[in-house]
Amino acid sequence: MAETFRFATPITIRFRDLDAFGHVNNAVYFTYMEMARVEYFKHLGLLADDFPSPFFIIAEATCQFKAPILMSAQLSIQARVSRLGNSSFDMEYQFIDTADGRLLAGGRTVQVMFDYAVGRAVPLPDRWRQTLVDFEAV
Repeated sequence: MAETFRFATPITIRFRDLDAFGHVNNAVYFTYMEMARVEYFKHLGLLADDFPSPFFIIAEATCQFKAPILMSAQLSIQARVSRLGNSSFDMEYQFIDTADGRLLAGGRTVQVMFDYAVGRAVPLPDRWRQTLVDFEAV
């Protein structure tokens, strides 16, 4: 398992992300994880303008809320791949307020490589596996 997060991306909190109490709505946390996931794979060169085939689907998503995220937060999402399986892999996320370093939330998703042409899970492509091993040392 990777010991550190080697990737982070800033997140701009939009007014529409807030609930009636002025906090980021809990459902939006999953959108932020998705935004970080997309930027992570772009950073590694595994995602460009077109989606490769096969591609992954999300099999599971969880979030642990530590503190409310306010619109004034200087939010950064850290992301990493923490486990590689045959056809699946886990990603972990940390929601950090960069102004004071506070951990605001943590999350995890399980991705499964899926071939839409045949309608089933398939092994993680060798290029993806090697790129992730090289970057994360998993």
